[in-house]
Amino acid sequence: MKKVMIIMSLFIFSVTLSAGPLRSPQDEREGYGGPNFGVMFIDVGSINNYLKPAGYTVVDSTFSTIGGGGYGLVNGRLLLGGSGYAVLANTTESTSVKGKVSGGYGFFEVGYAVFKMDNFSLFPVLGIGGGGMSFDLVPLASNSLRFYDILLDPKRSSKLSCGSFALELALQNTFTLTVVEEKNEDKIEAFKMGGAIKLGMIYDLNNDWSMDEFEVSSAPKIPREKYFINFTILFGGYEKDLKKEEQK
Repeated sequence: MKKVMIIMSLFIFSVTLSAGPLRSPQDEREGYGGPNFGVMFIDVGSINNYLKPAGYTVVDSTFSTIGGGGYGLVNGRLLLGGSGYAVLANTTESTSVKGKVSGGYGFFEVGYAVFKMDNFSLFPVLGIGGGGMSFDLVPLASNSLRFYDILLDPKRSSKLSCGSFALELALQNTFTLTVVEEKNEDKIEAFKMGGAIKLGMIYDLNNDWSMDEFEVSSAPKIPREKYFINFTILFGGYEKDLKKEEQK
């Protein structure tokens, strides 16, 4: 539940940024946001070493991700925003049990454009947030379960989780194209669309498994480092106050 709350709060914050870009001292506002999708590479070899002898199929180390994010720009270079995404489940199965490994992360992000052209920017990005992974095991039922049966015997599934604060280090390549631009005596407004490719690493501060808040001993470790690449479809634009610029 804590993991979900972190992701949702950061996602809401990122959408807020994309809807209302930050105002800079030069009275320019610029911001973007949208959905993202990608892949995350997690070394689950230690888990597979336990699964195979127990008769389970192995879990794939390449996970799909989906989420969203947004950011505002200060002075056209300082990036302030956030992103969050779900790590979609990869499955494993034995003759009697089905399992899935999944997760999710969310970050507040700060970056700076080390290279910038009219429609292209390159940002190193640092993210601070949290998230984690979970491992669910559910018996394969031959028929549907009755509510009364569950009350009598609730121990039908197990869920292990490892979650914590986490850091994100990434490089983001952003490109935008002006779709509509309007100019009058007071200001310039533009609507833009584009995309952002982000390549980076997540570092979990904790990777110990727990179940129902109890620590699980002798459990295989998922590495703290997780590598990812994702693509964000960007919608946004900028607004520039011409009158205040003339007064300077």
